[in-house]
Amino acid sequence: MGTIKKGILGGFSGKVGTVVGGSWKGIAYMRGQAQSIKNPRSERQVAQREKLKFIVKALKPFENIINLGFKYANISPMNAAVSYNIRNAVAGTNPSFMLDYQKFVFSSGRLPSVVAAEASGGSSAITIDFEYVTGADTDIAVAVGINKTTNEVVVCEDAENIRGNASTTLTTPASWSGAQVACYVFFKSADGRDVSDSFYAGTATA
Repeated sequence: MGTIKKGILGGFSGKVGTVVGGSWKGIAYMRGQAQSIKNPRSERQVAQREKLKFIVKALKPFENIINLGFKYANISPMNAAVSYNIRNAVAGTNPSFMLDYQKFVFSSGRLPSVVAAEASGGSSAITIDFEYVTGADTDIAVAVGINKTTNEVVVCEDAENIRGNASTTLTTPASWSGAQVACYVFFKSADGRDVSDSFYAGTATA
């Protein structure tokens, strides 16, 4: 409760209703009471936190690639990858978030990427055929697969699979037999210093 020291027209100390009074260096003042902080566990805030957890978990297996592919960002590579994908590659609503495989990006580098790519299934191996316009033929074509059922990730980087072949191979574990695999391809320079943007090549059956 506030205390009025000099009558109804004087200053006061304490709280009266939603007004707080006090004195600073002999000068009386009044200010409005601070509004209570909104519930930090509102439905929207909880959903955003769960969305962040979801995309961080999805990107974790690609950390080494991200550290190279997003190294030119103004923020840390992982933060840059999270920022892009949380805005573009998450579908659905809490608690049923889903990865939009077509928009998912784990590499964003300076090398020229492909202009088209298509994955086709095979016996324990998936072939990714691609087209490109520019870039060194000696760049390594790295194939990546995400098991849509288990969310496991396989990365195949073979020095013999180069851009100039216009094709690369993704070898999948025997346990993936019959699984639907989201496939990607990106290029890595022969010296390992640069990469291209990752490119979605579609879904194939392992």
